Amino acid sequence: MWPIYLKGLLISLALVCSIGVQNIFVFNNAIANKLSRSILFASFIWIADTALTVIAFLGMGAIISTHPVFKIIVMAVGGLMVIWIGYGIIKSAASFKFDLAQNQLTTKRAFIMSWIVTWANPQALIDTSLMLGAFRSTLTEA
Repeated sequence: MWPIYLKGLLISLALVCSIGVQNIFVFNNAIANKLSRSILFASFIWIADTALTVIAFLGMGAIISTHPVFKIIVMAVGGLMVIWIGYGIIKSAASFKFDLAQNQLTTKRAFIMSWIVTWANPQALIDTSLMLGAFRSTLTEA
């Protein structure tokens, strides 16, 4: 039991460390908000990432790998989203002032952005689906 738990923990840590756009979103919100709002926004990322992980474990990688057109769409749309998010970060950093109230997101917008940075990130989609798909294939049917 413990080896399976530790294997899952290590895979989860590897997934979290490699997803840059989500981490930048969390870091930017932690800088711009109070601790309670930062924890709320980080929990939004956690919920979106948990949904992505479950879907990836259940077979999203098989869908992506068997449909080349779907893979191209994911890469194109996701790549554009990453560029857009990066542009927004650079733009906000260039005009960053110590008036943090001006730079804060509403709770609704933070929730939506959490889902966008998770599900429109091609790195997250491909890494998660391939890694968890490979991990699932090592498990025996119970």
